[in-house]
Amino acid sequence: MANFLKILPFLFLCSHLGNAVLVPMAARTPVPGKPSPPGSPWPLPKQWSQSLTLATLGTPEEFSYSSNVPNCTVLNTAFERYNYALLTRGTIAQPAPDVPVLSYVYVQISPFPQENQCGEFPKLSKDPNYESYDLLVTEGAPDNTATAIITAQTVWGALRGLETFSQLIWRDKDWGVNRYYINYTDITDAPRYPHRGLMVDTARHYLPPKALEEILDAMSYNKFNVFHWHIVDDQSFPYVSQKFPELSAKGAFIPGHLEYTPKIVQDIIEKARVRGIRVIFEVDTPGHTYAIGKSHQG
Repeated sequence: MANFLKILPFLFLCSHLGNAVLVPMAARTPVPGKPSPPGSPWPLPKQWSQSLTLATLGTPEEFSYSSNVPNCTVLNTAFERYNYALLTRGTIAQPAPDVPVLSYVYVQISPFPQENQCGEFPKLSKDPNYESYDLLVTEGAPDNTATAIITAQTVWGALRGLETFSQLIWRDKDWGVNRYYINYTDITDAPRYPHRGLMVDTARHYLPPKALEEILDAMSYNKFNVFHWHIVDDQSFPYVSQKFPELSAKGAFIPGHLEYTPKIVQDIIEKARVRGIRVIFEVDTPGHTYAIGKSHQG
């Protein structure tokens, strides 16, 4: 944020007696406050106890994920997403000498989920346990190893725990060596709000599917759980309806190109699902229907 403020001074739109004016605002850097120490999770957990005892990340062969739900697509996809390369920023870690090596992460869904839980969609739930989790980083077995254990009542809570785990790993301040550490840690966490959403307007500003996928990744990093997709409006109708294809043929910015086919929409919904994110798909009616007027004149 500090670097951003240095290169891009803010311009704020202010209103004075009905006249809008642009007022330049000086960027004051550095940002006041004390920076968080390495390995600090975001958002701040409800309870977080961190020890000075360290573990080190070993080679890819020394690290793995496992769970008590081996056939869960949501978890297995998350294990692939939070892979070794993501934890080490694409490098190979050099284990620190005389420090326990973090050997594996174990995810325990307790009570054991029903068969359909790993295939269903996340829901809006006021149950405090719906996305809660416990995360414990401690000594393992055999000697000179460490382990991380994530316990949750649902796969959605386990996803939040995996994200927190990835944030706990930090790199040695000596950038001449690729050593990564994690403090022995005990975390109990649950979201404060059941609905934590972001709205994206692709009617006025078309975004390619790849950009939407990157937004979903960023949302999962911040533990957001609702993607409000404002997909159509007066300005364009990029959604390709199978029943009314003329809407996008006449209403998209560039028909045949700047569009979202049913396959693209299904892919986005699935990518959101395995990240524990609900998709609210918004099609405006009866207002905001200029595109319908273009395709169904008279």
